[in-house]
Amino acid sequence: MPKVQHSTKLRIVQLYREGWRPYAIRKQLADESQVLSKSSIQCIIDKHKSGHFTSINAIITKHVVFQKINDQDITTIDNAFSNDCNLSARDIQRLLLVKNNTEVSLSTVGKAIDAAGWVSTAPRYCQLIRDANKELGLNFAKTRFKIMKIFKM
Repeated sequence: MPKVQHSTKLRIVQLYREGWRPYAIRKQLADESQVLSKSSIQCIIDKHKSGHFTSINAIITKHVVFQKINDQDITTIDNAFSNDCNLSARDIQRLLLVKNNTEVSLSTVGKAIDAAGWVSTAPRYCQLIRDANKELGLNFAKTRFKIMKIFKM
């Protein structure tokens, strides 16, 4: 089977989207002096349906982008972090559901936190332990130095 040119694929998808059947598309292409089998046309249509021709889909129609987070949600997130900067993504998710009636996934909440200008990653567990025990560790080291008197200050 010879390779089908990109312009021909565009024409097939265009005719299909206008409601033409594969047999009628084949007849139209034959009138335009392009000979293709019905199975080739059906294969191109199937690839278009499954989304393999993303460049063709982008040329014909633009994808619809759904806006899940709006400016009010970002303002709510910014105010929440201004009041308490230790909120988790789940806390923000619950807050958005209660205050703005916006139900979104955790990954979308993370993107919204980034859009609000805050960092959505939490510190590592060992960092939390180290910060909590830093003062205790320093006091322990000071008492050991005083008791052993190895180091002279």
